[in-house]
Amino acid sequence: MKRARTQRHESESDTESDSDEDSNDENAVVHAGRHFVIMYGPWLQDKRKTFDLVADDSFNEKTRFEKEQNKVQAQLHEILNILPTRPRQFFLSGMSSQRSNTSSRLRRQVTAIFNAGLPVEVTAVDMLSSTTRRDKFQDYIGWIVNDEGQGSYSNLDVAILHKDYDGKFDYKTIFLNPLLMHVFAAIIRGPVSATAMIGPEKTAAPPTDNMELRLGLKNTTPGAIAATAVSARWALSADEKFQSRGAITGINYKAAFEEYLHYLMTGLWNKKASVMNIFRVWDTTLFPNTGSSLVHMQEDRSHDEFRSALEALDADEQELSGEEDNDPEDEANHGEDL
Repeated sequence: MKRARTQRHESESDTESDSDEDSNDENAVVHAGRHFVIMYGPWLQDKRKTFDLVADDSFNEKTRFEKEQNKVQAQLHEILNILPTRPRQFFLSGMSSQRSNTSSRLRRQVTAIFNAGLPVEVTAVDMLSSTTRRDKFQDYIGWIVNDEGQGSYSNLDVAILHKDYDGKFDYKTIFLNPLLMHVFAAIIRGPVSATAMIGPEKTAAPPTDNMELRLGLKNTTPGAIAATAVSARWALSADEKFQSRGAITGINYKAAFEEYLHYLMTGLWNKKASVMNIFRVWDTTLFPNTGSSLVHMQEDRSHDEFRSALEALDADEQELSGEEDNDPEDEANHGEDL
């Protein structure tokens, strides 16, 4: 009987251990899903096909926007970069969780950050009403009325995407509105850090736990900027749920995301100065000490300085005099001999 109890106890212990491992695996995959939403994009191109697709090792990222299948293949490669295995259910759960977290945070917890990039005041009360958001903010998220009096939303003539917006798309200032960087800070670091960025000191005590630390984020990505742009537009829109197409506004957020991503990646591939500057500004603001920026940052001169110090040391030919070379112990012994 004792032996049986021991065996049962060992079996239960093994089961608990397996359960813990399964739970850890599940959490890792959920975190990967959240990681993807933050750094690569809020939605999958085709969530039914992505996890059934075989990764093509010869895939050329620069063909990403040529056809739908290439977009799916590109996202699969991004997923595999952060996830060694592909448990679909947990990954999608993580994506859904992060979209919910982002929408709740932007609408309820960090209202003040929008005041840093808009000419109108944004209050917590404004965020509660779909009608208020529409009436007060639609002009800042791309609403344009043509000469015939018909209105529609533009994806590029958008005030909150530009720094010092002058009424139309400007390649020199798009994605440089400080508001966008504050939104991204809210997503990866939390409300306190994001709100502190608009204060006089522009800093906050480093948090002990946030998505930046959990995911080891070190630099800005095209997906991060594109996702932040659509998130900011949604936050000020009349739409209630953060989904691929706005039920009230009709804004196709997923299509807008793809346009922003295409623009940013094309600019990086072709080393366009305006796009390189976007990443330089974002990384300087959000990851000032990064060594992994996608563009050339301020040169780290520490290695050159150390090499110069070694060269100076090598050039120093001064040696100790013969008298100073003598071992004190030898001198003492010599004195005793005398």
